[in-house]
Amino acid sequence: MGRESRAGDVEILIRPGANLRRSPLCGRNFEHFSEDPVLTGELAGAFICGVQSEHVAASLKHYAANNHEYERMTANAVISERALREVYLRFFEITVEKGGPWTMMTAYNQVNGDWVNSSEHLMKEILREEWGCEGIVISNALAVHKNKMEAHRCGMDMETADVKIHNHFLLEAVNAGEFPVSRLDEIVRRILQLQLFLHEEAPESPPDLDAGHILARRAEENSMVLLKNDGVLPLDPEVGSIAVIGSFAKLPDYMGGSG
Repeated sequence: MGRESRAGDVEILIRPGANLRRSPLCGRNFEHFSEDPVLTGELAGAFICGVQSEHVAASLKHYAANNHEYERMTANAVISERALREVYLRFFEITVEKGGPWTMMTAYNQVNGDWVNSSEHLMKEILREEWGCEGIVISNALAVHKNKMEAHRCGMDMETADVKIHNHFLLEAVNAGEFPVSRLDEIVRRILQLQLFLHEEAPESPPDLDAGHILARRAEENSMVLLKNDGVLPLDPEVGSIAVIGSFAKLPDYMGGSG
């Protein structure tokens, strides 16, 4: 995926999605790894190492406690500190340690009453100070619900999709003495550092698309689990036709969905 991204002039791959599979109704389960935080952390860390070895930045998402899609822009996840540490943050901690993501995306939701982007506990104390995460922290699209400057103070470096509203906010706040220059310098340093990583001389390794398709198919086949077979499989080769019913039969959705 790193090679294919680089060949297509993609500098940041907005993956891996590493939230836990806490509900079978979550429309994003198809892009997450597991219901187990340790397994998720190991797999996500390995994914990031592979992608970034090709000088393409991975973006670990969605930090944190974004485990369902229903009302995810307004939801408040009320979680004890122990459960937060052992379940909802454990895989992020492992992934940051194993993979060192160059970018990281925050979630829309609140955790214990604080919007993630503006949570000093999650963003500053844990992510930056305790784990030592040096990657650029990017908000999800239109995810900074409240005070943008507060989100930047807590550790967010960039906001996605709100350019018209956000434009000049930082500069005006610095000039008014409302935002520390040292924090602005930190944001600029991280962005420039990422640019250096991306544009260092990368190995010349053009993607083999056919081999990639074969690998993807093999991985999918080997990950399938047949829970019960009442004699339907294997299919009789003399079966003349098979009915595939539903809207996706006509217009397949290869990327899943968030509904």
